[in-house]
Amino acid sequence: IGTVVAPHAEVKVFLVADERERARRRAADRPGVEAEALAADLRARDERDAVNTRAAADAVVLDTTALTVDEVVDRIAARVEERRA
Repeated sequence: IGTVVAPHAEVKVFLVADERERARRRAADRPGVEAEALAADLRARDERDAVNTRAAADAVVLDTTALTVDEVVDRIAARVEERRA
């Protein structure tokens, strides 16, 4: 989004997370679906998207692997506040 849809946004954040953690999160949202199957799907999607998915040069890359949703929101909000100062 930061490179095509909103290239002039004042704050750009590119979220990343460890593949295993992403699969664990998806499995938690989809009871009955195994994390390993989801991990395989994520790997395939990542390979397809690798050509078109990249952080904008001025984006903050935020690794969310060990963060809760609230922590991610707090870090993004802090970045917005930094830019306002």
